[in-house]
Amino acid sequence: MIGQDLLAALGINHDVYGSGRRHGEDLEYARAWLTAHDVRLVIVRHADTIPSIEFLDDLEHLSSSVGADLVLTCDDTVGENLADWITARGGTITDLPALRTLITETARPTHVVPPDTPVDFPQYLPRAEFYAFRARVREVLRPEQFSLVDRLYRSTFHAIADTPPATPEDAAATLTALIAQHRTPGQALTIARAAQAALFTQGLLLKVSIDTLLHGTAAAEHRRMTPAEVRSLRAYRTAWRSTAAILYDANLSKDEIHAIRIDQVTPDGNLVGADHLPLHDDAKLYLRAQRTYRLLTGATGTDPLIDQTRQSVAVALRRLGAELNLPAPSNHVPTEARKSDRWQHNLGVALLPLVGVRLTGVPPAALKAEEAA
Repeated sequence: MIGQDLLAALGINHDVYGSGRRHGEDLEYARAWLTAHDVRLVIVRHADTIPSIEFLDDLEHLSSSVGADLVLTCDDTVGENLADWITARGGTITDLPALRTLITETARPTHVVPPDTPVDFPQYLPRAEFYAFRARVREVLRPEQFSLVDRLYRSTFHAIADTPPATPEDAAATLTALIAQHRTPGQALTIARAAQAALFTQGLLLKVSIDTLLHGTAAAEHRRMTPAEVRSLRAYRTAWRSTAAILYDANLSKDEIHAIRIDQVTPDGNLVGADHLPLHDDAKLYLRAQRTYRLLTGATGTDPLIDQTRQSVAVALRRLGAELNLPAPSNHVPTEARKSDRWQHNLGVALLPLVGVRLTGVPPAALKAEEAA
């Protein structure tokens, strides 16, 4: 009971997969999470309602093991048994002003991550070819919606036209970099069609797999997790699930995730000795928690950071979408495939020269002519 309550106070959601109900394991996970959070003060309200001395002993042992002070509060009219327990263990009985002073001295600045705001952009747009896309969008959207689409279309068009990619690899990298800044399939399609139109005026035909583009964007294969999405991983009691999600988001393949050792994670949660994308500060929490839990349960530095089977990790990654509405890899992703490599490869980007004379100086005129139509 105490372990479950402590974990819930740390953000664990007991309704998701892997929550468990084993008291001893709960205390081990609670110790790992308290250490990862660097908790210095554990406060239990109405502690006089705790029915068992063993639970109080567990709390005292758990708090002292992570270097945190334990504060047990109760109403002035009750709590004689609680006071006896505190006195027997050399504790201090004090009043509310002293507690407020302790909280003030111990508290750290609050780190607030605002929730993701809804994207005010049409989610889905007509799949017209690039030469008809802008006109078709104008026909079906309300003026204020078309204005949003057109603003993104024009900015992408000019960015590509000013610095056109010279190779298919450059085109794929440019396209994915632009799309990664956005979250919806509608934005991805607008960027792709604008890029195709811009390159057409440069004498180049840009080919893109639109099915992959739309499905991948809807599944968030094209982007990193947002800070709010990273923080939502606190719902998992078992730190290895959150850690696997963070490592996959940092562009490690499943093979590379299984190869990470405990000694590749520093005490402050940094990952060393692996080629990965930068980690968000909140993401380091999960690496610290998993590292601590593995060491608490007898593992050594050269042991794997995640000791689950490959199948368990694959299933856990797929469950992210259903349980927390987070980006999740699709089924049958090769174990050696990295997220970004797989995304770019499956886009099927090709850059083909057109037969004829390159249309120099057309981009601004083309846009003006289309606006006047």
